Amino acid sequence: MEAKVLPVFVGRVWMNGDPWLVADRADAEMWSGADGNYDRILALGTFDTMVDVGDTTGLVLSSDYDDSTVEVFRVSTAELLIVGVRYADDEPYSVLLADAVEVEFEESGRLSVRSGEIAILASGLPWSEGKPVPERPMPLPNQPAVPNEEILVLSVDPGSYVLSERHVDRATYGLAVWRLRRT
Repeated sequence: MEAKVLPVFVGRVWMNGDPWLVADRADAEMWSGADGNYDRILALGTFDTMVDVGDTTGLVLSSDYDDSTVEVFRVSTAELLIVGVRYADDEPYSVLLADAVEVEFEESGRLSVRSGEIAILASGLPWSEGKPVPERPMPLPNQPAVPNEEILVLSVDPGSYVLSERHVDRATYGLAVWRLRRT
C-alpha cells in the first residue's frame, strides 16, 4: 500500500474574529481593513465569498471562529490547501491534515491573479499595518500560533483560480478547509 504524500506546510495567518482575505498581492496592498474596506465584508451575506479588493475581487474565508489561525499548505505549484481547526481533542495535526486532503469540496468563488503573488491576511488588518512574510517550507505546527500581524505572501502563476471549501465535523475535531486551484 502506497503512503499518501501530504502537502507542504508553508505558513499560517492569525485573525482576531474576522474572516481571512485572499487576494492578488497588488490589490491586497490597497486593503485598508478596519480603517475602511472592512465594511465591504460586513455587507456580505452569510455564504458570500467574494469581495471587491483594489481593481478586482478577493475571496473571504469564513468559519465559526473567535480568534485563531489557518495553516496554509502547498499542494503543487498551482494549488494551495488552507486548513483551520475549528475544535479538536488531542488529535495529532498530521491526522487532521490527512483528513483535510481527502474531503470533497464545493466551489465557492473565483480569483484572478495578475501579479504572480497572492496574499492571505486577517480581513480587519490594513495592509499598511501588517508584516508581509513569504511562504517557507517548514515542519507541521505542534502548538497554536500566537497573535501577530503577519500577511502570508505566496508565489503562484498568474491566471484564474477557483476556491472550493468544506466544513468538516468529526467525533473529536472540526475543520474548515479551503482549496485554491488554478483553472
